[in-house]
Amino acid sequence: MLHPHYLNDMVRAITGQSASNFIYQHLLAEAKSHLVQSDDTIAQIATRLRFSDQSYFGRFFRKHTGMTPAQFRQQYTQAI
Repeated sequence: MLHPHYLNDMVRAITGQSASNFIYQHLLAEAKSHLVQSDDTIAQIATRLRFSDQSYFGRFFRKHTGMTPAQFRQQYTQAI
């Protein structure tokens, strides 16, 4: 079995960030991609990314980006 501390140390050695931050960054990239490249609702995206509900997805996204998923989508579509 892989010990969590060992995994974290290995990920940090390779990426320079903790395992959790590495996962969060990939999850955010996936979320951003869905928000700008699909017409799926935010609830559908939250489900696809395996969040327990849309509210938790919104809090997670806002914590890491400073804006809600809807604001991100709107900002991106206005920039085009």
